[in-house]
Amino acid sequence: CPKCSGQIVKEGWKYKCKCGFKTDIGIAKHTFTEKEMKDLLTKGQTGEIKSFVSKKGTKFPAYAVMDCNGEIKLKFPEKRQQKK
Repeated sequence: CPKCSGQIVKEGWKYKCKCGFKTDIGIAKHTFTEKEMKDLLTKGQTGEIKSFVSKKGTKFPAYAVMDCNGEIKLKFPEKRQQKK
């Protein structure tokens, strides 16, 4: 647990700790793998995930980033320069 260093357990649609810390198991129609969640909890962000889905149904790439309260936000990769 990033808050108390306790053990995180999966309960339904959340990951929880005895200290009260909790976070969702997914965002934008993507359910985090065990490795992605481990990266979120230990490093504060995942690698680039290409399977997030917008409200319009379009897939898009982003990094999942967790703040100290367990809130997961998306960080978008920088646009790559087009070769001319």
